[in-house]
Amino acid sequence: MTTATAPALDVDAVRAWLSYLGQAPGLLSICSTGNWAGRAFEDVEPATEYVRHLDAQGAEGIYARVTTLRERPTRRGGAELSHAFFGLWADLDIAGPGHKATPAPLPPDEDEARHVLAAAGLPEPSRLIHSGGGLYPWWLLTAPHILGDDRAAVEALSARWQEAIARGAAALGYHYGTGVGDLARVLRIAGTVNRKEGLARPCRMLPHTGPSYSLAELQQAAPDRAPAEPVRSMHAFVQPGSVWSQPGMDSGSPFDALADTATWSDLLIPHGWTLVGTERDGAELWKRPGGTSEYSARCGHNGVPVMVVHSTDAGLPAGPGNHLTKGRVFAHLNHRGNESAAASDLRAAASGDPAAGPARALPGHVLAAIAQRCRLTPWTPPRAAAPAPGGDDEDEQAGPAKTAAARLVDLAEANYRVFLGQDGEPYAAELDGSSIVRPLRGRAGLRQQLSLDAFTQTGKPPSTSALSDALNVLEAKATVAPPEVVHLRVARAGNRLVIDMGTQDGRLIECGPDGWKITTSAPVLFRRTALTGAMPEPLPNGTLDAFRSGLNADEENFRLIVGWMLHTLIPDEPHPVLGLVGEQGTAKTTGAKHIVGIIDPSPAPTRSAPKDAEDWAVTASGSWVVPLDNISSIPPWFSDALCKAVTGDAMTRRALYTNSDLAVLAFLRPVLMTSIEAGALRGDLAERMLPIELQRINPAQRRPESDVRAAYEAALPGTLGALLNLLCNVLAALPDVQATNLPRMADFTRFLIALDKVTGWTTREDYEDTFTDLADNVIDGDPFATAIRDRVHKWGASDGTAKDLLAWAEKPLDVWQAVDTRAPKGWPRTPRGAAGALARVTPALIAAGITVDRYKTSDAKRERRISIRRAHMPPSSDGRTVTPDGSDGTDFQPSEPHPHSDQGKRATSDGSDGSDGSPPLLNSKRRGEQARGPGSKGVGTQPSEPSEPSAGLSDQREDPGRLPGRSRTVGRCTGCGEPMTLITPGQVCHPNADCESRAHGR
Repeated sequence: MTTATAPALDVDAVRAWLSYLGQAPGLLSICSTGNWAGRAFEDVEPATEYVRHLDAQGAEGIYARVTTLRERPTRRGGAELSHAFFGLWADLDIAGPGHKATPAPLPPDEDEARHVLAAAGLPEPSRLIHSGGGLYPWWLLTAPHILGDDRAAVEALSARWQEAIARGAAALGYHYGTGVGDLARVLRIAGTVNRKEGLARPCRMLPHTGPSYSLAELQQAAPDRAPAEPVRSMHAFVQPGSVWSQPGMDSGSPFDALADTATWSDLLIPHGWTLVGTERDGAELWKRPGGTSEYSARCGHNGVPVMVVHSTDAGLPAGPGNHLTKGRVFAHLNHRGNESAAASDLRAAASGDPAAGPARALPGHVLAAIAQRCRLTPWTPPRAAAPAPGGDDEDEQAGPAKTAAARLVDLAEANYRVFLGQDGEPYAAELDGSSIVRPLRGRAGLRQQLSLDAFTQTGKPPSTSALSDALNVLEAKATVAPPEVVHLRVARAGNRLVIDMGTQDGRLIECGPDGWKITTSAPVLFRRTALTGAMPEPLPNGTLDAFRSGLNADEENFRLIVGWMLHTLIPDEPHPVLGLVGEQGTAKTTGAKHIVGIIDPSPAPTRSAPKDAEDWAVTASGSWVVPLDNISSIPPWFSDALCKAVTGDAMTRRALYTNSDLAVLAFLRPVLMTSIEAGALRGDLAERMLPIELQRINPAQRRPESDVRAAYEAALPGTLGALLNLLCNVLAALPDVQATNLPRMADFTRFLIALDKVTGWTTREDYEDTFTDLADNVIDGDPFATAIRDRVHKWGASDGTAKDLLAWAEKPLDVWQAVDTRAPKGWPRTPRGAAGALARVTPALIAAGITVDRYKTSDAKRERRISIRRAHMPPSSDGRTVTPDGSDGTDFQPSEPHPHSDQGKRATSDGSDGSDGSPPLLNSKRRGEQARGPGSKGVGTQPSEPSEPSAGLSDQREDPGRLPGRSRTVGRCTGCGEPMTLITPGQVCHPNADCESRAHGR
């Protein structure tokens, strides 16, 4: 038995490639994984020896820059240091270990990677390097080009080159990342070893030699984002007998031939479009079916063969940023935007296949051009008719007849198209245009439907092995199709919202500024889960009265609940976490069920708290609204997960049955939870909360649950209709909303402003009224924040460094209070930790009426300082702790920000001050109204009211000589101004004649 040897460094190949690069003026830049700065060399031999040295150290990857450097950089060096340009390149990954997750699959092998380059319509590469994980095609210049003032133009050329490859990859259903075209890019050196993921694969030069090009030829060959001239296919540059010209290789894209030969009339007239005019530059103006504007799209503007759609109701991507080629137009009009399916249809029709789709309606000369461009052979009928699908393999006749699995695949493709959703799962969509998709496996999946269809046709069930093989093929086909977005319950289509009613007939509700309607199709796709329930049919003239009477909330909170419910029907905006809180007997769970039953009905209207992140991922992915019941505590991981669900951030977990594969879970969800007392909230979650306190039910008014449920269900159609009417009115008012000084949940607040405009309610003010109570919750749950709040209320302001802040917060709140030297849990131990802890609670302190400023001193030291004070207290100007001489600060008027801070330069924090970048929780008016002092709402909730400070004790600083681990009560002598140890109550100075004389003399 022989053992394969690991590949070794090919020094000759390294020297040969570096010798080519070394012909250009400038410095060769060599680097390795983990040492991206690397080294720069004037000669090839020292560079080769450095590569040998890096390989001997076992470097994971050894790279050379794609340009030479004009000078030695201090670090890696950006594009501005590029000196000589060798040519254009690509970095085309091939599926295998070591690559990040991509939205579409990578080419599976080298041949498919070559197909991508062919589909891109680019010239033949000069050289091909296999990196061990992909292909590096190089289009080399006949002579190196020295970069000067044209550097930006060369960068733009490289970007166009990468975009062309990305379009070629997308046409074949593959992914290509375009971010590899910058002039500071490094690529593996031919002859080195790729040791990524612990593997050892050679990076080698492939036996391919193509032509070199002038810069002008590359500029001419580079297709624009929307090319004005037909793009030259790679076969135009292929030399006969070269390695690049491989038998059976698809030498052109059907979209190229379509662009060259088809007219806009060939594509648009079959779909009811009308040519309404022609402009001076030859551009054609087309009007969509049922269009009310003068024209709906412009085609061929300034000679560029693309279509720009101006109508959002045309069923095509609209807006000036969408330049649609003829191939994309054909794909959208005939194949719901699936370009891979459109290309297959064009090839089938061009070859004469009678099973081809809409492409058969194209003129004969167009199909002939496609057949010639793609080198298609004429279609011939199958040698034998396939038996009915679903029979067992043992029953099949000998000969070329299809297997049972193949017949099941044909049966599926006759009714469905398969693709990957944005979640990476394969789905099947009916070809008749239904918006409800099926998963390939699982409950109500394609496997079940395919089994039923086969049984209906043949009278016997298909075998398990045939079904399994067919599903495997369909999953493989889904991976090469362009991914599509699949929604859950709600989606946006232009300026309209689409809601999946969850009914068996697939009905949808379409909402817009002009009203709502029930329909059976929309240009969006929905998936369903076991938690998707059916909505009632809404009544156009319904009211909210019955829903209001069954919900145990006061009028202000009821209106906030209605606003939250309406906002959950907007799918692409963050929604605050609705928290129904109250003591026992306030019908929190019943209220949660009623709310969820209207906007996202489910057989499980409430769920228990998840045990861990894995359990949370399952809970949150199954329904649009995530209702959690009886939350008793919110641990840090759960707080983070809730915040991510609000904003739509992604989380990763290990895929099942694998050790290295990852599943990426990204979902934006409205979350509802009920709780008697969830404990202290972290600041980031508190800013995303909408707390609603429910009232206790009077025992005399309590009704049996069956009566409550019956009344609620009877009112459901009218309640849903009333909410939809209100939603349409809010959507009409939203574009006119101009709002400033918005809190963290800015989209939700803007929605409430529109709701108030429509109804005359005050939901925005009511929502912002909750901020102070939430801020107190955050502060009470953080010992450091509590210490700051209590000391500011008692002593006044503090102004000093982070070290001063930590010492100030550690001082006893009362001069006779015993000090526990053990720090509470969560207490910062260093000045840097104190600054970070303060940053986390700064928004809550601001909401509680405490101003926090960070600034640098104006002297030569430029010392970083922190100023903390009550919002109505004037700032310190001398850097000392400020105390209002026996007053609690209520006589001070609102003041400007600290003279050295940057608070006045910005409306909100951008994160540069150490905070989390969140905007102020209250606008200036409301903050002033709610921060009038310890007795105002939400601020004076400390266990006890702070006492008046004694004279001479207001500016209490830590004694510099205090021993660690021992407590000592200190003050400041009013005679000499130095720290002193307090011995007797009321002491104001050191117990010596000099200090006593000065103290009493004042």
